[in-house]
Amino acid sequence: LVELEGFQPTFPAPDEPPARALERAGAVAVLLDCDHSAACSDAFFSQAEERRALVILFSPSRLPYEVAESARGRGLPFVTLP
Repeated sequence: LVELEGFQPTFPAPDEPPARALERAGAVAVLLDCDHSAACSDAFFSQAEERRALVILFSPSRLPYEVAESARGRGLPFVTLP
C-alpha cells in the first residue's frame, strides 16, 4: 500500500531495534504494528518526535476499535485492515 501511494518503503534489518532502523532510514513516516514492542516504548516515540517522523499505527491481527484505542492514547493516526 505504501508503494501504491508513491512512497519507497524501508524495512528494519533482522534483529535491528526500531530506534536504530528509524535513525538509519531517516524516515519521515513510520507504520508501526500495535503489537510490536516499540508501540509501548516511550523512548521510540520520543525519538520519532525528535526526528519529526510521523508514526502511524496499524495491526494485521487486532480489531479496528483496538487499533483506534491504542492510537488515540498517543494522539496518533492509525490504519485498520479489513
